[in-house]
Amino acid sequence: MTSPSEPGLRERKKLETRRALAVASRRLAVERGVDGFTIDDVATAANVSPRTFFNYYATKEDAIVGLDPQRLAEMAASLRDRPRHESPIVALRNTLVDSVDDLEANAAGFATRTELVHRYPELMPRHLAATYAIEQALAAAMAERLGVDVAEDPYPTVVVSVAMAALRSGMLWWHANGQGGTLASLLATMFADLGRGLPRPR
Repeated sequence: MTSPSEPGLRERKKLETRRALAVASRRLAVERGVDGFTIDDVATAANVSPRTFFNYYATKEDAIVGLDPQRLAEMAASLRDRPRHESPIVALRNTLVDSVDDLEANAAGFATRTELVHRYPELMPRHLAATYAIEQALAAAMAERLGVDVAEDPYPTVVVSVAMAALRSGMLWWHANGQGGTLASLLATMFADLGRGLPRPR
């Protein structure tokens, strides 16, 4: 008989493997350049087989900057299911920030991806495609949450784009400058400011 905890354990192991492959791909890209390593190198670094690599990513470029469809689906579902009393910005903050297991590790990974995209422009199309897919999925979830049609009302797309821009800029700023404070506290302040309409500091 299958234990109720087993599916969760399997999903965690799959997530760990996906993350290990992404981290290994980015590290090798930083050290050797995008053309300086193979999928076999990635698999060896992540302690999996090359066949396992292809269960998660089609190419090493996807591993560097690609999207996790399962994680995206979970984020969209989380946003749809946030308590209805939460404002759109609060619901997005809770989905994008408070539900992340290791926020600072995610920020470090995002900073590395951003650096690699700047260094190797051939990664840009995949990076932009992943960004677009995330924002589209979250905008659709926000529209459903608000009971509007995302094709007729621009608000869900705008509020998601603003929140994602705040998240990206906050993570990059903290990674470069803000290690004196926690990333969680910085993002909490940024999202609170968004909720107030970005008032000018006195």
